[in-house]
Amino acid sequence: MITSSRTRQSANQAVSGGGNQPGAESWQETKSQLTREAILEATIMCFISQGYANTTTPGIAAMAKISRGAMTHHFKSRKDVIYSAIAYLYRKRISEYQSLMSEAISKRKPSDTSIEAIREDMNNVVRALWKYYTLPCYYAHLELITASRTDLELAQVLVSLNQDAEKVVPQFFRAMFPHWSTSEENITLTFDLLISTLRGMSVSYMNIRKTSRIENMLNHLVEICLDINAVQLLSANNR
Repeated sequence: MITSSRTRQSANQAVSGGGNQPGAESWQETKSQLTREAILEATIMCFISQGYANTTTPGIAAMAKISRGAMTHHFKSRKDVIYSAIAYLYRKRISEYQSLMSEAISKRKPSDTSIEAIREDMNNVVRALWKYYTLPCYYAHLELITASRTDLELAQVLVSLNQDAEKVVPQFFRAMFPHWSTSEENITLTFDLLISTLRGMSVSYMNIRKTSRIENMLNHLVEICLDINAVQLLSANNR
């Protein structure tokens, strides 16, 4: 059978998503969103591999494997893409934190208030937080924090985003240990100790992962956190 040129054209449009085919506009929107996300992800990778100061629009386009034209279609300037990527990074970090802590919470056995069960809960939280502070997004965040020391505008952007993050992060930690709610001072101290220590460990072992020493530190952190909350643990265990 000989296919007419009009029929061939219609078939080609259907395959490529062109013309007035149903869903063509939706596909273009999806493609545009995917390209935009690829650019933001590439910007984060540039922060990590090249540093904030050395992140350029040509470098981002190369990392994203897109043309400069596609780049400027979505973001008109370096400042535009940089600040969009920073906001995207913070949303992603909150999502990562929520996912890791939700997984730890799902392992809880609320009816079991024994010391052994609570130790296991704390161990799950410490491991979840350690993973959180060794993800690529944390190192991108660390690069931004360092750069903001001498960049007032960047510092102001980060302060605003940190305020939003601080509304979410402690909530999941408190949800993990509801039996400690009677001592706000202790749970705050436990949270601050974990966050500060794990951040420092993440930097100390950034290039060399000394597994045995890391495990030793994590195990001691679990015990220290239990000691801080010893009174609440005994109370819960005697109910």
